[in-house]
Amino acid sequence: MPKKNGPLIYESPDGGDTVYAKYRDNNKIPRWLVESNKQPDIFEFQDFEDCKAYAEDYPILKKQLDRLKTIWYTIKDEAEKKTAAE
Repeated sequence: MPKKNGPLIYESPDGGDTVYAKYRDNNKIPRWLVESNKQPDIFEFQDFEDCKAYAEDYPILKKQLDRLKTIWYTIKDEAEKKTAAE
């Protein structure tokens, strides 16, 4: 990073798993992610879209996505029935 923006401040909202940096004297530049040890809990949208595209060339991936789809609709249907019954 260029030093013209001044000294950096490092902060971690979660005890060190995620670390952000920001310039101490320049609030116009937003903080940025320096390091994160956390793994995302679920695919981002683009990851899922890529996964579907790759499934066309990888039968095992298509099979697993089909299973996931079946599980999803089963859970969704059960949740809707449960909500309707309340």
